[in-house]
Amino acid sequence: MADKKEMEVVKGLDLQRYMGRWYEIASFPSRFQPRNGTNTRATYTLNPDGTTVHVLN
Repeated sequence: MADKKEMEVVKGLDLQRYMGRWYEIASFPSRFQPRNGTNTRATYTLNPDGTTVHVLN
């Protein structure tokens, strides 16, 4: 088995820039998204604590 590396924290991530609606251009089928794969999106909003993100698929 390959050596496991710890995940690196992204320094200087601009959470505000990441917020909003994002559309998928490709995905694997999943139970919570439309079967036809059209209009698949997620909306990201910053929680009141300012450090965590809420995702609505």
